[in-house]
Amino acid sequence: MKKSFYNKEVKDAEKHIIYNTLSGSCIILNQAEYDSYLSVEENNLSSRFKEMGLYVENEVDEKKLPIFRTRKFYNELDVLSIRVYSTYKCNAFCDYCFEIEKYCQINMDEKTADAAILYIEKILSKNKRYKRLNIEWFGGEPLMNMDIITYVSEKLKLFCEANEICYTSTMVSNGSLFTEAVIKKAKSDWKLQSVQITLDGLKVSYEKVKKYAFEDGFDIVIDNIENLLKHQIRVKIRLNYNSENFEEIKQTILFLNERFGQNEFLHLYARKLMDINSDNSLVASENLDMEIFDLLLKYGYIKNMNDVI
Repeated sequence: MKKSFYNKEVKDAEKHIIYNTLSGSCIILNQAEYDSYLSVEENNLSSRFKEMGLYVENEVDEKKLPIFRTRKFYNELDVLSIRVYSTYKCNAFCDYCFEIEKYCQINMDEKTADAAILYIEKILSKNKRYKRLNIEWFGGEPLMNMDIITYVSEKLKLFCEANEICYTSTMVSNGSLFTEAVIKKAKSDWKLQSVQITLDGLKVSYEKVKKYAFEDGFDIVIDNIENLLKHQIRVKIRLNYNSENFEEIKQTILFLNERFGQNEFLHLYARKLMDINSDNSLVASENLDMEIFDLLLKYGYIKNMNDVI
């Protein structure tokens, strides 16, 4: 046997802490136990070390294990999740967006959509274990090309119905285009289950970041979130923060709590944006994350670890 490539060791006072980053196992050893661990010999602790992934057999190529386990995980799933970019167009102009400006005016056309549909149908036909297909609509702002969303949805729904596969969709959106009519269409025709919407603070800060070409973007998005929740479409609000808006993001959580309470279809989480004016170290980010975590916990938005992301 040999010690795992993924073991990380830390000495704390009289104890040794060993954490395996692949298995997630963690153990605290006294000096005698640590000496036994270092020996990598058969003894009363070696079976326990092997069980936790701290020891592996000599012939195991550990660098291939993450790939193998990832493939095994996805090969056992009964749901196929595919992200589809309906468009690169967007009605917001956030500074931190990854989209390249020269590509921002491209829509998916029917020719490209047909190729995507054929690709998805081939995967489903080849892998009979899939019982559900979920399309994640992405952009740009995906609702700026609603015709192609309908086009793809209708064709895939027909295929899924013929093959006893459940069709659903989700979306990453800025939320500004969800009129009552769009919401009803999304739920009935696109089988939309959830939407992720990003907020960058309260009204003034949010609208400064989004740079919409229309007024009151914050108010429109908040009203649309309320309407989505009313129609029982789950809304995941991502709160983007950095050193400059951190305190305001905490106020945003209070605002959302006052507006929506603990709605069962509402989920909040926060992510730090890297910026040149602050400490971007992991420790600094973790400290800020914990403040947000405590606040979300206080207002009931975190009930289990699945609510953290």
